[in-house]
Amino acid sequence: MNLITAIPGFIALLVCIRRGPERALIDVYLPTLLLLPDSYHWMITGHLSFNQTAIIPIGGFLIVRSWRNWQWSFLDLLVASYVAMSVTSEFVNIDFYSARNVALQSICNSILPYVVAKGILPREDLYASIAKRIVVCLAIVAIVSVYEFRMGRNPFDMILAPLFPGQYSAVWVARYGFLRPAGPYGHAILAGLMFAVGYRLTRWLEWGGHWSGTLSILPLSKVRFCQFCLIAGSVMTLSRGPWLAAGIAALVVGLGRARNRRRAIVMTALVILVVGIPLFQMTRSYIWVERDQATSEMEETAAYRHELIEKYIAIVEERPVWGWGRNNFPTVDGMRSVDNHFLLLALTYGEFVLALFVVMILWEMARLTRFCASHHGAFFPGSIALTFLGIYFVIVVSIGTVWLGLQTVQLFFLILGWSEGLILTPGLKAIVGGRVSAELANTKFLRVIAIA
Repeated sequence: MNLITAIPGFIALLVCIRRGPERALIDVYLPTLLLLPDSYHWMITGHLSFNQTAIIPIGGFLIVRSWRNWQWSFLDLLVASYVAMSVTSEFVNIDFYSARNVALQSICNSILPYVVAKGILPREDLYASIAKRIVVCLAIVAIVSVYEFRMGRNPFDMILAPLFPGQYSAVWVARYGFLRPAGPYGHAILAGLMFAVGYRLTRWLEWGGHWSGTLSILPLSKVRFCQFCLIAGSVMTLSRGPWLAAGIAALVVGLGRARNRRRAIVMTALVILVVGIPLFQMTRSYIWVERDQATSEMEETAAYRHELIEKYIAIVEERPVWGWGRNNFPTVDGMRSVDNHFLLLALTYGEFVLALFVVMILWEMARLTRFCASHHGAFFPGSIALTFLGIYFVIVVSIGTVWLGLQTVQLFFLILGWSEGLILTPGLKAIVGGRVSAELANTKFLRVIAIA
């Protein structure tokens, strides 16, 4: 029965043959990625999930079509090295069969999403179609999450768990007497991360006028309705990490869209210096407590994450090169949940893999910053580049409080490839298919800059 995970792969293959890999990406892969849990998989070699089988034919078609014109870049080398060293670490620490599964899953979770996103045609209308599909799927999850938040049961698990005996999807956690909905993403913090990414895409769609029309049952535009859904979904997760990340991303995007960006950046830097240093000292004294001395759940959580890093650094240093392998590192003082992806990477695959991951992020963020410096954030392609930069801030800040797991891995490499493809496209203009981008046509952007 668990071989039903192969169904999206067959559908994606048919769509690739009839309509091309771009349509398969939009119509098959993204709904599968965002609406079906990644935890359920077949029990044969590779243990592939729904979205992993869906990406294989799409990636194959893109590679066949684009390999002769592929623009190789330093980021390609980083991604390939990251995957290769992760697989090698698993082989060194566990065995060949475990390494083989890591290799297959890394190809489906990292390599192919990156290749597909980088290889898609750099057209504003295609970018908008991809963004709309992501946003609609996330809005559906947010609406379904109301049931989980109120009733304490995950509808995605209720439907799929009977078909996958012994497998599970969501980690159930409560706060303030409510079950924090995880949707199909396995954990409430991961769901909050996904909603924050979706919100940034809705803002880009709204700025560019890419989503016209109103709902027939409500006096709201479609894009504004999705924004409200994503905000509500984020609130229900009760996840402070993604909230903080969303706020930082909004600040970055707002600076990039300011009419006088230099003045806005200088003023923001002054405010951070005046307010940020005292705030940091307050926060530092707040988390520098032992868990048994914590007076609130929030203080205990912050103290746990600080204590986690202190105690697991020694474990990392025991095997700094290859780490310990997946789920193979020793547990310290019962601290089973490593709520920091950077620490988890070092524990699992070693410090070199951690370094590659950090360099990937910093390299792409630096390139996007340079790209945005020469393309104003109010107009395409600067607006989508600035959106990607904001999404990186969402991801980086969020994974300091959780692991980058399940669908967030694929989403990260999609954004990584998408932004790299944008940067490498020479002379990308705001004119697509003979029409002027709505962002340039809307002269209000010359006078009023929307709040991020």
